[in-house]
Amino acid sequence: MLFYVTGPGEMRGDGLDFDDVETVLMQTADAALAIARDRLHPSSTNVCLEVSSDDGQIGHVTVSVLIERG
Repeated sequence: MLFYVTGPGEMRGDGLDFDDVETVLMQTADAALAIARDRLHPSSTNVCLEVSSDDGQIGHVTVSVLIERG
């Protein structure tokens, strides 16, 4: 089944083929975490990705990272 993963305001591109919704959501969570790690500012970052299919929106994956020093 084809799924689409986009950031806020992004146009849908090529679909990604996954067996089921749970797999695409877990893979999207891994991708969001990697993006957050790459973007990490000194204090915090948030990454939100939307998952959809040809049938419509499935859900959102949001990763928040906060680093606080003592």
